[in-house]
Amino acid sequence: MPDEVARQLDAMLFGVPRSTAAYLTGLVALPELLWEQTHDVWITIIALAAVVLNFVRVLIVVFKRRQEGDSLPRIYWAALFALGMIYSADMAALALRALWLRDPLALALAAIAVAGYLTGVVIRASAVPRLAVPQILALFVPMIAAAPFASSEMSLAAAALLFLFCIGCLELSRSVHDRMKAQLIAEHKLAMNARTDYLTGLANRAAFDERGGDRLRQAEAGSPGPIVALIDLDGFKNVNDTHGHAVGDEVLRQASGRLRQALHGRHFAARLGGDECAVVFDLDAPLETARSLGEDIVATLARPFELDGVVIRISGSVGIAALDAHDVGFASVVERADRSLYAAKQAGGNQVRLAGEPVEAPSIVPAKPYPENRGVVGPASRSEAQRSGHALARPDRNVEDEALEVPPTS
Repeated sequence: MPDEVARQLDAMLFGVPRSTAAYLTGLVALPELLWEQTHDVWITIIALAAVVLNFVRVLIVVFKRRQEGDSLPRIYWAALFALGMIYSADMAALALRALWLRDPLALALAAIAVAGYLTGVVIRASAVPRLAVPQILALFVPMIAAAPFASSEMSLAAAALLFLFCIGCLELSRSVHDRMKAQLIAEHKLAMNARTDYLTGLANRAAFDERGGDRLRQAEAGSPGPIVALIDLDGFKNVNDTHGHAVGDEVLRQASGRLRQALHGRHFAARLGGDECAVVFDLDAPLETARSLGEDIVATLARPFELDGVVIRISGSVGIAALDAHDVGFASVVERADRSLYAAKQAGGNQVRLAGEPVEAPSIVPAKPYPENRGVVGPASRSEAQRSGHALARPDRNVEDEALEVPPTS
């Protein structure tokens, strides 16, 4: 079960629907009604205890809603479990005392209180079976055990009927939990599909922009500004042209896996489209760490890719930018990272460039395609192109566009 689904199931315990308010209102009136009907001290005390326990639970819910974070201390869950068990035992005592008094109205009032509580357990507490199942048993077991000792010819039949009700409630609780979980898992999958790139399993552009917006709001609240890396595969177009898109897709999948490994399960990686990926670094990662990880990414992408006996050699270029005073939004950071990426590719690729680093303007001449090399594509071709005086064109730009972007020389 995904962690997010487990958290949502836990959160269902802390809602206060209108039905709970109606039940509490009736419960508050219960001690007075029982006293007026029976003048029995014990059944009145049991009913008062039920009122107090319910208000304690309401206080716990209010406390939970004021807490930050998704998890709660174990002592909190222990208190919630104990409260549920005590309340179940109290409801069983209420029913048994009403049965002992043999007062029809008292029995009816006790049955209504028990039925209302049991409905809440089955419908809401079933979200967390480790709480719901013990509470159901704590309610039924005392009544089943005491029923045979009642001075009635139907006492054994009543015990058997209570046993069947107990089994039915446990089964219904299991069914409700399974339905809750199935619905939440389906919703989680839909949400993940809307935020995940289907080919690589990385986050998609929408999720990347969302994460960037979150990081920008955190920066406005005083946290470090976002640091972004853009990654582009050098020579990937030639892989598609030479070996076909099926091989190219597999290279993208393997490259994405290497990207995850280089990040050691941290940070936020996304595929923006084509062969371009991006990383939003965690809050505690300074620019030096981002550069070091960028170098790790370059190193892992330079290793050969083996696909069904075909060895593919490509490399990766990385451009990194951090939020500065001149940026007007997350898009500005991404734009500067993109310019750094372009500078890295113009310098030959297979390297990391930080925004603001001085670079020499390359000589721009018509780009020469990577030569074929019996299924081996990559750095060797790049070196040959550089030695021959030909610059490499960025895959998503035309040579004519690159020629127009040459900075003026002094």
